[in-house]
Amino acid sequence: QHRIARTRRANAPSRPTPHATMEGASDDSEKPLYDDDTGEALNAAARALVKAALAVEKRPTPALASGAGSVNPELGDVLGSIPQVECAEGTIKYVQVQLTSPLEDGVLLVVRSYSGLTYHVEHYKKLMDGLRAHPDTADVFGRVIGGGRIAMNSKDGKCVVYGYSKTFGKTPGCNESTAAIIRANRPDLKVDWNDNGY
Repeated sequence: QHRIARTRRANAPSRPTPHATMEGASDDSEKPLYDDDTGEALNAAARALVKAALAVEKRPTPALASGAGSVNPELGDVLGSIPQVECAEGTIKYVQVQLTSPLEDGVLLVVRSYSGLTYHVEHYKKLMDGLRAHPDTADVFGRVIGGGRIAMNSKDGKCVVYGYSKTFGKTPGCNESTAAIIRANRPDLKVDWNDNGY
């Protein structure tokens, strides 16, 4: 394995760093709390985590072609090392997150749907905690684009993306693009999407 050079690219935009905010949000002295009905952040730890998820400026993403992935086809070593899709089996909330790196150009949209988590923002936090733990991806920035639910059934070869995130709001096109991302990465699945339900 080789280490990726830690050199900021020449024209890297100055962006706020969510590191400190996320570290504060993961402080064990205050567990993030959310309203089960509205998704609203109920305490400082929850508000800090939601703020971190939206702190980085959204960058233009290449348009999706039908059946194509949603990434810049020429990703560098940093973003190119990150799996685009990680979805657990069952019906679980998901987030779509735009990842960028100060070390290279390019934009990577990823989909994360982990088992055992209750709120959309927790999926974002687990993704970012994993990236921060690896030296090659520790400087990657993430911004939540949207979320909803994924009904993943690999045994039957089916996947349905639907709903929205109450915490992050409805994001037009998010379920459609998430389905395209999954389809491009999981050709073994019949992937459908809709904007129905929560």
